[in-house]
Amino acid sequence: MPDTHRPAEQSTFRLRRRTPGSFLLVPCPKQGRSIRCQGQLEAAAATILVSCPAVAHVQEQPMSIWYQWRHDGNELRVDLLENHEGLRARNEKDRGCTYVVPDFLVDMFDGKSRLLEIKPSDRLDRTTFPRKLVAMRLFAERQAS
Repeated sequence: MPDTHRPAEQSTFRLRRRTPGSFLLVPCPKQGRSIRCQGQLEAAAATILVSCPAVAHVQEQPMSIWYQWRHDGNELRVDLLENHEGLRARNEKDRGCTYVVPDFLVDMFDGKSRLLEIKPSDRLDRTTFPRKLVAMRLFAERQAS
């Protein structure tokens, strides 16, 4: 798979330092290194990914995806930001500007790629989760076209 959408082995793992929890390494013989994971749930997912014969490559915290969001009544609107230099995350009542750092970018042997966000089920109802999913979906659609 061409690496046009992903920096060469550069990771934004350092961006996650503000989140509490344990950091674990999952050996990945295919890549000759360990996958750095934040917490047990990410490590469990990484263990499955590195042992899956359909997975060619796993990159942890591969990029930050900046986006603006706003609620128009009951509708959530999310727009990706091309130029985010100098921006700081900010949130107001019904709008904001922030970023999401996907947990994994997974390249499959069939040429497809997947962005994964690993969350425990009790965090799926947080207001930020739908925004993150929409931003990652928009980013993935843009990369596919």
